[in-house]
Amino acid sequence: MSDPSHELKVPDFLAKLKGGDTVSPAEVTVPPLVEYYWEGEHPTIRIPWLVSDFFPMRSVNLIVGESQAGKTFVALDLAVAVASGRPFFGKRVTKGGVLYIASEGAMTVPGRLKAARQGLPNDEKLIAVIHEPPPDLMNEKDVDRIIATAQRINEQMLDATGCPLSLIIIDTMVSSFAINNWNEVGETSKAMKMLNRIKAGVVGAAVIGVHHHGKDTSRGAAGSYALTASADAILSVYKKGEDGLVNRRYISLTKSRFGETGRKYEFELQTLPPDQREAAGDDQAFVNPLLNDLSGSNPKKPKSSVLQRDEVLKSAFEAALKGSGMDTNHDGHGKIRQVKLSTVKDRFAQSYQTKGATDPVGAKQKAWSRAILALGEGPIRYGQWDGQEWLYTKTDVE
Repeated sequence: MSDPSHELKVPDFLAKLKGGDTVSPAEVTVPPLVEYYWEGEHPTIRIPWLVSDFFPMRSVNLIVGESQAGKTFVALDLAVAVASGRPFFGKRVTKGGVLYIASEGAMTVPGRLKAARQGLPNDEKLIAVIHEPPPDLMNEKDVDRIIATAQRINEQMLDATGCPLSLIIIDTMVSSFAINNWNEVGETSKAMKMLNRIKAGVVGAAVIGVHHHGKDTSRGAAGSYALTASADAILSVYKKGEDGLVNRRYISLTKSRFGETGRKYEFELQTLPPDQREAAGDDQAFVNPLLNDLSGSNPKKPKSSVLQRDEVLKSAFEAALKGSGMDTNHDGHGKIRQVKLSTVKDRFAQSYQTKGATDPVGAKQKAWSRAILALGEGPIRYGQWDGQEWLYTKTDVE
């Protein structure tokens, strides 16, 4: 073998040839080849979905939304869906563990996760939360710490439940990556490479960064194009309204390497009704998907479960009043006819229809919660006194 110090690189080799010198094969250093394969040698790969049609396993993705659109609520709803195996906006979910890196608003996460469960059991340790102050994910040593922590959490989840860590959510990108200029391609490219590094460190997991929309929401994520170019899928969260009042929210898959984009699904942000809150201040919001597809140019109006809900509540209330209602002269409300809320709730559950629901009990609970939250100054009202929760109607109205 020739002395490596005397070996010629390819450009030098070509120059020597042009000069008419003789070159032996041993004098040529050939660069290592890039691995390749011939068409037909690899079978078609079936995409393993974490969330069908939305997020594949072993992928790097973004959830993007403007302020008040509800992007964090959507991310937390996704976390609970994966940890429980329930559908996410009607899409099939592969159950697994979740690591939620709460880089901002960490104090709200426990209450919001509890609300997002809406009564689902929490007897499995399948959601772990890293709270602020977060590490700087632009720093390789801090990323190594996150990977080591995620690997440890994965082992604990497997030991306790048999489910692997399947999803890592970073909320938000701005609070997790120390980047001075998000429009700088080099900086944002490095941030996305760090997300890929985390994905590679936790085999099988998908990684999702929660990020902000730019001022022009039609242009996608705030910052350099490197963010959207590097992501496998982007779920965008939108709001509609004026003067700070949001009257409509929806999500849309705006990028996917693996499937169709553009479908839009509305959702509401709701809070648990008073009778389900365990303590004062236990009123965190949660996502209620409406599941009507708004993608077409003339979208069909959703079948109005609202009409059924309100009609069933009215019937249940009137029947409960007839069976066990009480007339009283209340100091704060005047002459009223009242009945215990629990009595109406039982009748509501018996009458409310949940055709096609995969979780009838949960669907009835959601409908009941929405019905109580919708009560205002109408004929049916909500109140608390004498250590009880009541529904009542005024009887001194002229």
